[in-house]
Amino acid sequence: RGSRPTMAALVAVAFAVGGHLFVNLQTDIAAVRETAGHYLPYLALLPLFAVWSYLLDGLFIGATRAREMRNAMLVALAIGLPIALALQGFGNHGLWIAFLTFMALRGLALGALAWRLARRDQWIAAPGS
Repeated sequence: RGSRPTMAALVAVAFAVGGHLFVNLQTDIAAVRETAGHYLPYLALLPLFAVWSYLLDGLFIGATRAREMRNAMLVALAIGLPIALALQGFGNHGLWIAFLTFMALRGLALGALAWRLARRDQWIAAPGS
């Protein structure tokens, strides 16, 4: 039985090892393939950073906690935006790092909120609360 984090790790390994095949399926333009090759390590890291936020999204949606999910996203944005702005001078590398940072911040914000809700036994809100 596999879990989503395990699957994310497998996808990350697949992109790290065979990402060039993925790129080659999408284009036969040598310059595009070469450029994409520079950014494949970021693509390989993405599932490891993003799995937690998407996994927690499902929990929040299932528990009808959209407001808290939105608020966690806004916290991640508020912290991540200055980081993204600071990385502008690094071109596409900066963009990838900012995106990975944002995904990590989303996971952390949602994880902290999920922990708090679980600790207080408040995952399922009473009607009208």
